[in-house]
Amino acid sequence: MATIRHFQDELTVDAALPAQLGAQGGDTLVLGARAMLLQGFTFGYHYVLAAEDLTVPDDAVLTVPGSPTIGVFARDVLGARLAINLPGQDGEPGAPGEPGESGIEHPGGGGRPEPIPGGEGRPGGGGRPVTEPGPGGGRPEILPGGDGGPGGDGGDGQAGGTLTVRYTHADELPVGRAPGGNGGAPGAPGAGGAGRPRGQRGARGRPGSDGRPGVIDIAQVPEDELWSALGAEPLRAWAAHRAAIAMYLFRRFDPASQLAALAEVQAALRLNPTDPVAVSVKERIVNRQTPSGLSRDLDLAPTSAHSRRTSATISPSSRTRSRRTYRWCSWRPSPTRSSCIWD
Repeated sequence: MATIRHFQDELTVDAALPAQLGAQGGDTLVLGARAMLLQGFTFGYHYVLAAEDLTVPDDAVLTVPGSPTIGVFARDVLGARLAINLPGQDGEPGAPGEPGESGIEHPGGGGRPEPIPGGEGRPGGGGRPVTEPGPGGGRPEILPGGDGGPGGDGGDGQAGGTLTVRYTHADELPVGRAPGGNGGAPGAPGAGGAGRPRGQRGARGRPGSDGRPGVIDIAQVPEDELWSALGAEPLRAWAAHRAAIAMYLFRRFDPASQLAALAEVQAALRLNPTDPVAVSVKERIVNRQTPSGLSRDLDLAPTSAHSRRTSATISPSSRTRSRRTYRWCSWRPSPTRSSCIWD
């Protein structure tokens, strides 16, 4: 079975998500998001959810039979109670026993039936009468019928699923259940075959055993211990995603995006302190640098006819140069105006 990793800034987990990700039955979905809405799980899949803010709506479908393995790691669990139920599936009922064979036989050739001794029934399916041609015109004789076959045994119930929850804060305390499935009902005994005397009813099958309870592990932990249980590979993948978002925001360069980029890069470094993109973006932000690593206090002044009309800060010597010439200047604030010190 495959492991599918998917990360977004905001993500809704619902019944349609596995198909959207191309998952197949039995796959494990590793999902990470800054803000996650948990609408419900889908039967046949295993889940690992990681979110800073996990919102649970009142109508969330959180009962998943079939003994899945589910892990939830969230800094804040918001909304309704996170109440996950992972019951094992019930065992299959036993098959009914076959009826005993009839001890009454009709002779061939249009005569009356000739009885012969009936055989014993077999488990499952319908019994067949043993037939032999009798003399035409004879009256039927009724001999003992065959005994019915025993019912089949019920199937054993599945064990309950495995649930792991780690959280730092929750509006309501998370809870979980993982009961084992009920054992299957015993198969009904087969009826005795017709005859004189009638065949005996078969034995009833045995009921299946109940499945054992699953494993429930729910704990409130500090934020610095929250993500370690995710495992190294999911942490690296989620950190790389958040670092890429931080770089995107950083390149937008407006003040709000810079603050959002810093928050994303700090989140990435909590997941993986050695992520190279996150380390680089943090250095650029803290040192007030551009994405290329130059100081944000350096401005690039183009020498062109347009810039001569619109800017009074270009040095006179640069006005005689080519329209594609650029020079660096370092801005220095003053009480009256900003000054440009040319290199």
